[in-house]
Amino acid sequence: MLNTLLLPISFTAPIFFSFDQAPLFIKWISFLNPLTYQLNAMRDLNFEIANQRNLITMLVTTFLITAVAIYSIKNAELTTNER
Repeated sequence: MLNTLLLPISFTAPIFFSFDQAPLFIKWISFLNPLTYQLNAMRDLNFEIANQRNLITMLVTTFLITAVAIYSIKNAELTTNER
């Protein structure tokens, strides 16, 4: 189930296509996708480009997603079928 949800998200990051020629719908999804900023930050580091915006955006989105995950796990009612 998780792979079914994550696969479209990974395809909207501009790894496999040119961002300039993408449809507007894909551009909006890619704009909200944290993988886009992670990819851009890795490219900036690899090509030694001094662009702090991608790195800061990546760190902020990673922090927010981690905070939501911790909150969700902390408040989830965890049960098991084993008895």
